[in-house]
Amino acid sequence: MLKIDSHCLPYFLKDAVSIFLLDGRKIRVPLSQFQDVTSEGGRFHQFYTFLVGGNRNGSKRNEEVVKGSWDSQNSF
Repeated sequence: MLKIDSHCLPYFLKDAVSIFLLDGRKIRVPLSQFQDVTSEGGRFHQFYTFLVGGNRNGSKRNEEVVKGSWDSQNSF
């Protein structure tokens, strides 16, 4: 799973999650590939941490799909 940091809360769509990265780029990942692991201290300081890709068992194939979608997103 890939660790992603953000200053924004994620946007939940019907079957996907849209996440803004620290550099302003946006990625969209399937809802089944998203996990919020933000600590309470992080929430207080508006610094969020997410894990994306893979399943709970750490599938490498799913990480490659997420990396591919990351690379294909346009920057703002």
